[in-house]
Amino acid sequence: MEGMRAAGNFRVALLLPLLVFAPLSKAQLIDRLGKLIFEDSLSAPKYDSSYVKRFRHSLVLSGVVGNQGFGVDIEDKQGGALSYATNTAVQYGFAVDLNWLSVEATFAAPRFDPVDPAKGTSESRTFGLGATGRHLWIRSIWNTSKGFYAEDPLKVDSTWVPGEPYPTRTDLESQTFMSSVNYGFNKRHRYSQKAALSQMERQRRSAGTAVVGASFWYSRITADGSVVPAYQAANYATDVQFDRLQRYIVAVKGGYTHTFTFWGRGYINLLVLPGIGVQRLALRPVGSSELSSAWVGCSVSEMRLGFGYNGTKWYSGFSLGSFVNSGDVTEQVRLGTSYTTARFAVGVRIHPPNSGFMRRIGL
Repeated sequence: MEGMRAAGNFRVALLLPLLVFAPLSKAQLIDRLGKLIFEDSLSAPKYDSSYVKRFRHSLVLSGVVGNQGFGVDIEDKQGGALSYATNTAVQYGFAVDLNWLSVEATFAAPRFDPVDPAKGTSESRTFGLGATGRHLWIRSIWNTSKGFYAEDPLKVDSTWVPGEPYPTRTDLESQTFMSSVNYGFNKRHRYSQKAALSQMERQRRSAGTAVVGASFWYSRITADGSVVPAYQAANYATDVQFDRLQRYIVAVKGGYTHTFTFWGRGYINLLVLPGIGVQRLALRPVGSSELSSAWVGCSVSEMRLGFGYNGTKWYSGFSLGSFVNSGDVTEQVRLGTSYTTARFAVGVRIHPPNSGFMRRIGL
């Protein structure tokens, strides 16, 4: 009884991102959503097997090497931008994929890959959790980054000359939680998102699908002093002299994804998902109390390019991903944040442990 209760709680936890967009008040709705993700590995195939190959009873363990960047762009009254970026070292970590579940964690390791000392140092940690079904794809990412440099040094220090170290903000910290729920129509069941993302399956022949989805962003930017330097204050609205900003975004997206296959086991995957949404800001000007805005319009986009080799025992893959949002802070000033990743992974398929609990949750 305890095992069945735990299995049910685990499934609900994986569906939590959906709570952001619609309340799940009925058990029937949870069950329907669960069936879109928790595919029974022992059931008859629910896909076109001439296009998709499923590797039964396999656990994919991957070593991951990646580079991640986080940027903050504050647009001034004249259309110029003050841009901060992380000087992030290559991150090392691992990924575990089994049927519909994906877990990944990476950490910066400057000792293994020194960064450009002229741009200061940044700390960055990322944790990702995903659930991928035949139609429904859920992804959540939590990133913490601290330590930024000014991409245009003269926007921060008017005395800077080329060759000197970049002006840095070691006090500037960003935390971002992002969750997306996408639905691939995949009417003929010829496209596999599992093959594109985690190589749990193989795309035998080229196929694609239209995609619709929704995203939720929460961003928190903090600093010990104003993010906009004092001598630049005239170029910005008064309330942009802030030392803390919280941003909430809810958006809808629509686009297309396609996987091209070659040589039997090679693949290239493309995804483009532009979207529109609404945002709300909570901003604290230096020395003042926090100000909250009304919900206003904003834009978002999600893009990915991936390619690799998907063998029977081993796989390797490289991908580039970009998540961008932009919206007004005031009538004259816009704020944009971006999260970009470059990821390389090598993985091996092994037989998963024999667990009754895992079978009950579709693993």
